Amino acid sequence: MSLKQITIYIEEFDHDFYNRILRDITNIESCNVHSFRSILDIKPGSIKESAVFLFWNDPKVLEKQKFIFEQFPESPYILLSIAPLTPIELARAAHPTYLHLAEKTYSVGILDLVLNFSERLIEDMNRSIAYDEIREKVIVLQNVFEESLDVLMQIDPGTKQIINANKQAVVVLEYPLEEIVA
Repeated sequence: MSLKQITIYIEEFDHDFYNRILRDITNIESCNVHSFRSILDIKPGSIKESAVFLFWNDPKVLEKQKFIFEQFPESPYILLSIAPLTPIELARAAHPTYLHLAEKTYSVGILDLVLNFSERLIEDMNRSIAYDEIREKVIVLQNVFEESLDVLMQIDPGTKQIINANKQAVVVLEYPLEEIVA
Protein backbone atom coordinates (compact mmCIF):
# COMPACT_ATOMS: atom_id res chain seq x y z
CA MET A 1 0.00 0.00 0.00
CA SER A 2 1.21 3.52 -0.66
CA LEU A 3 -0.18 6.93 0.04
CA LYS A 4 -1.62 6.82 -3.49
CA GLN A 5 -4.07 4.18 -2.25
CA ILE A 6 -5.17 6.24 0.75
CA THR A 7 -7.87 8.88 0.66
CA ILE A 8 -7.26 11.79 2.99
CA TYR A 9 -10.24 13.73 4.34
CA ILE A 10 -9.31 17.08 5.84
CA GLU A 11 -11.59 19.44 7.69
CA GLU A 12 -11.49 23.00 6.35
CA PHE A 13 -10.31 25.83 8.57
CA ASP A 14 -9.91 29.52 7.87
CA HIS A 15 -6.22 29.77 8.65
CA ASP A 16 -2.92 29.69 6.73
CA PHE A 17 -1.97 26.46 8.50
CA TYR A 18 -4.87 24.65 6.82
CA ASN A 19 -3.72 25.87 3.38
CA ARG A 20 -0.14 24.84 4.14
CA ILE A 21 -1.16 21.32 5.20
CA LEU A 22 -3.40 20.92 2.16
CA ARG A 23 -0.59 22.07 -0.17
CA ASP A 24 1.98 19.83 1.51
CA ILE A 25 -0.27 16.75 1.40
CA THR A 26 -0.75 17.10 -2.33
CA ASN A 27 2.99 17.74 -2.85
CA ILE A 28 4.19 14.73 -0.81
CA GLU A 29 2.63 12.21 -3.12
CA SER A 30 -0.30 12.27 -5.49
CA CYS A 31 -2.96 10.93 -3.14
CA ASN A 32 -6.69 11.53 -3.07
CA VAL A 33 -7.54 14.50 -0.88
CA HIS A 34 -11.03 15.73 -0.04
CA SER A 35 -11.85 18.69 2.15
CA PHE A 36 -15.04 19.15 4.14
CA ARG A 37 -16.48 22.05 6.05
CA SER A 38 -16.82 19.69 8.99
CA ILE A 39 -15.91 16.03 9.43
CA LEU A 40 -19.41 15.64 10.87
CA ASP A 41 -20.85 16.50 7.42
CA ILE A 42 -19.43 13.33 5.86
CA LYS A 43 -22.17 10.88 4.98
CA PRO A 44 -21.58 7.32 6.22
CA GLY A 45 -21.12 5.02 3.25
CA SER A 46 -19.56 7.76 1.12
CA ILE A 47 -16.04 7.03 2.37
CA LYS A 48 -13.77 4.59 0.60
CA GLU A 49 -11.70 2.10 2.54
CA SER A 50 -8.20 3.19 3.54
CA ALA A 51 -9.17 6.66 4.69
CA VAL A 52 -7.29 9.02 6.99
CA PHE A 53 -9.12 11.90 8.65
CA LEU A 54 -7.54 15.21 9.64
CA PHE A 55 -9.70 17.44 11.81
CA TRP A 56 -9.31 20.42 14.10
CA ASN A 57 -9.22 20.51 17.88
CA ASP A 58 -12.23 22.71 18.58
CA PRO A 59 -15.24 22.55 20.93
CA LYS A 60 -16.72 19.68 18.84
CA VAL A 61 -13.56 17.54 18.90
CA LEU A 62 -15.06 14.79 21.07
CA GLU A 63 -18.16 14.66 18.89
CA LYS A 64 -15.93 14.30 15.81
CA GLN A 65 -13.87 11.60 17.50
CA LYS A 66 -17.01 9.65 18.41
CA PHE A 67 -18.31 10.02 14.85
CA ILE A 68 -15.07 8.61 13.39
CA PHE A 69 -14.99 5.72 15.90
CA GLU A 70 -18.60 4.77 15.16
CA GLN A 71 -18.71 5.28 11.40
CA PHE A 72 -15.13 4.50 10.34
CA PRO A 73 -13.55 2.40 13.12
CA GLU A 74 -10.72 1.13 10.93
CA SER A 75 -9.61 4.63 9.90
CA PRO A 76 -6.95 6.57 11.79
CA TYR A 77 -7.30 10.27 12.40
CA ILE A 78 -4.89 13.12 12.94
CA LEU A 79 -5.77 15.97 15.25
CA LEU A 80 -4.86 19.45 13.97
CA SER A 81 -4.30 22.58 16.05
CA ILE A 82 -2.68 25.97 15.80
CA ALA A 83 -0.97 25.73 19.21
CA PRO A 84 0.60 22.54 20.55
CA LEU A 85 -1.74 20.54 22.76
CA THR A 86 -0.98 19.59 26.34
CA PRO A 87 -0.65 15.90 27.21
CA ILE A 88 -4.09 16.05 28.87
CA GLU A 89 -5.67 17.56 25.74
CA LEU A 90 -3.99 14.90 23.59
CA ALA A 91 -5.16 12.11 25.87
CA ARG A 92 -8.70 13.46 25.75
CA ALA A 93 -9.00 14.06 22.02
CA ALA A 94 -6.26 12.21 20.14
CA HIS A 95 -6.73 8.76 21.63
CA PRO A 96 -5.75 6.02 20.66
CA THR A 97 -2.82 6.97 18.40
CA TYR A 98 -2.03 10.47 19.65
CA LEU A 99 -1.42 11.63 16.09
CA HIS A 100 -1.29 15.39 16.21
CA LEU A 101 -0.02 18.23 14.03
CA ALA A 102 0.40 21.74 15.46
CA GLU A 103 1.46 24.79 13.48
CA LYS A 104 4.40 25.66 15.76
CA THR A 105 6.00 22.21 15.48
CA TYR A 106 4.87 21.40 11.94
CA SER A 107 7.14 20.41 9.08
CA VAL A 108 6.69 18.48 5.86
CA GLY A 109 8.84 15.72 7.33
CA ILE A 110 6.52 15.35 10.33
CA LEU A 111 3.49 15.33 8.02
CA ASP A 112 5.11 12.61 5.92
CA LEU A 113 5.96 10.61 9.05
CA VAL A 114 2.40 10.90 10.42
CA LEU A 115 0.84 9.92 7.08
CA ASN A 116 3.20 6.94 6.73
CA PHE A 117 2.31 5.84 10.25
CA SER A 118 -1.38 6.12 9.32
CA GLU A 119 -0.74 4.06 6.21
CA ARG A 120 0.94 1.31 8.26
CA LEU A 121 -1.93 1.41 10.75
CA ILE A 122 -4.43 0.93 7.92
CA GLU A 123 -2.37 -1.98 6.53
CA ASP A 124 -2.30 -3.61 9.97
CA MET A 125 -6.06 -3.13 10.39
CA ASN A 126 -6.72 -4.60 6.94
CA ARG A 127 -4.49 -7.60 7.72
CA SER A 128 -6.25 -8.08 11.04
CA ILE A 129 -9.67 -7.92 9.39
CA ALA A 130 -8.56 -10.37 6.67
CA TYR A 131 -7.13 -12.71 9.32
CA ASP A 132 -10.41 -12.61 11.28
CA GLU A 133 -12.37 -13.41 8.11
CA ILE A 134 -10.09 -16.36 7.32
CA ARG A 135 -10.31 -17.61 10.90
CA GLU A 136 -14.14 -17.48 10.72
CA LYS A 137 -14.07 -19.49 7.47
CA VAL A 138 -11.74 -22.06 9.04
CA ILE A 139 -14.11 -22.46 11.99
CA VAL A 140 -17.04 -22.99 9.61
CA LEU A 141 -15.03 -25.54 7.62
CA GLN A 142 -14.02 -27.33 10.82
CA ASN A 143 -17.67 -27.56 11.84
CA VAL A 144 -18.63 -28.88 8.40
CA PHE A 145 -15.77 -31.38 8.53
CA GLU A 146 -16.76 -32.57 12.00
CA GLU A 147 -20.41 -32.91 10.95
CA SER A 148 -19.42 -34.87 7.85
CA LEU A 149 -17.19 -37.12 9.95
CA ASP A 150 -20.15 -37.75 12.27
CA VAL A 151 -22.00 -39.13 9.25
CA LEU A 152 -19.01 -41.23 8.23
CA MET A 153 -18.32 -42.67 11.68
CA GLN A 154 -20.24 -44.12 14.58
CA ILE A 155 -19.27 -42.51 17.87
CA ASP A 156 -20.25 -43.89 21.28
CA PRO A 157 -22.06 -40.94 22.94
CA GLY A 158 -21.02 -42.05 26.43
CA THR A 159 -17.28 -42.46 25.85
CA LYS A 160 -16.94 -40.29 22.72
CA GLN A 161 -14.88 -43.09 21.19
CA ILE A 162 -15.17 -44.11 17.57
CA ILE A 163 -16.78 -47.54 17.39
CA ASN A 164 -17.02 -47.86 13.59
CA ALA A 165 -16.02 -45.93 10.45
CA ASN A 166 -16.86 -46.39 6.81
CA LYS A 167 -14.33 -46.43 3.94
CA GLN A 168 -14.75 -42.73 3.18
CA ALA A 169 -13.78 -41.79 6.76
CA VAL A 170 -10.70 -43.99 6.50
CA VAL A 171 -9.69 -42.26 3.25
CA VAL A 172 -10.35 -38.75 4.59
CA LEU A 173 -8.50 -39.31 7.85
CA GLU A 174 -5.65 -41.22 6.13
CA TYR A 175 -5.39 -43.74 8.99
CA PRO A 176 -6.06 -47.49 8.94
CA LEU A 177 -9.48 -48.52 10.27
CA GLU A 178 -7.81 -50.30 13.19
CA GLU A 179 -6.24 -47.03 14.38
CA ILE A 180 -9.46 -45.04 13.97
CA VAL A 181 -11.67 -47.47 15.86
CA ALA A 182 -10.89 -47.66 19.58
